[in-house]
Amino acid sequence: MSTGHVHSAYPQPEPKHYEMLAALEREPWFQMARKRPFRLLTTTDCPYVAGSTTDFGEPDWSDWPAIVVDRHGYRKIVAANLLPGLIEHELVEAILMAHGWGYLDKDKPAHLVASAAENICYAKRGIDPDEAAKVYKPLIKADAREKLKIIHVALNLRPYLDPTDFDKRLLVHMQACMSGVTDEGGKLPKDAVDYGPHVGEDKCGPKGAPHSCVYFEVKGPKQCLRVIGAIDKAYWCRLHLDEDDVAGDAA
Repeated sequence: MSTGHVHSAYPQPEPKHYEMLAALEREPWFQMARKRPFRLLTTTDCPYVAGSTTDFGEPDWSDWPAIVVDRHGYRKIVAANLLPGLIEHELVEAILMAHGWGYLDKDKPAHLVASAAENICYAKRGIDPDEAAKVYKPLIKADAREKLKIIHVALNLRPYLDPTDFDKRLLVHMQACMSGVTDEGGKLPKDAVDYGPHVGEDKCGPKGAPHSCVYFEVKGPKQCLRVIGAIDKAYWCRLHLDEDDVAGDAA
């Protein structure tokens, strides 16, 4: 889930959560985690306004994790000067969840500590958290019937699962989008899979070449079995699967 003010029914940060944040800021591992590069994605749907990808805890810094902001709410958030606080919340929350904290855990509540960090960011900018909440409230898509189209395949779903009263219909809808079930061809939009120029050895094509993807050009030129649209052989996406991966799974 996004900011600390998405649901008024959720507990708000208490003084102890600000103290927990202050203690974390003195920890070398937390300081290092804050320095890790990340991307800001604003072209996909995020029902609870913003979130993060699941790879903030992975050791390979050549792969940049991402903070995801809903494509429909992004401009309104920027216009209200709330983006720095939103990013601060998602960054702290992602780091803590990657290091074993629970979303709403009693002893290690990633969400509440992240909300404290968010509020500090707002205070520096003279923004009242209650005013921020008014901006966020109409942006939330908590209804499973919302026309979600593009959900990032690596979006961390723990914020949607941890609450005891989580929305099962919404979660099913999101998972359908993430698997391509909502598309007639069972494919995913490029924005949902980080499709872009390859950086390492892995890439889409050419077909049959080392490190190329098994989904590439199975049914036609520049086509992928999993991703919508024309595919450049020199590109890559998160669904990449080469022959070695397939052979390893078979073994």
